[in-house]
Amino acid sequence: MEVLTLDLLKQNVRLFAKVVSKHKIDKLYGTSDGKAIGTYIEHAFHDYLEHKGFNY
Repeated sequence: MEVLTLDLLKQNVRLFAKVVSKHKIDKLYGTSDGKAIGTYIEHAFHDYLEHKGFNY
């Protein structure tokens, strides 16, 4: 596992945002609850980092 530095975090946030912005997330359509949306994205980002092999 690779240690997640601030520079790697910034780089992966940009990559994650590009990937997520190109996918339709059906379960979020019609949702107006900002906390639910934020929680969904946060969990998806954590999963993304784990899949990439980062230790944080």
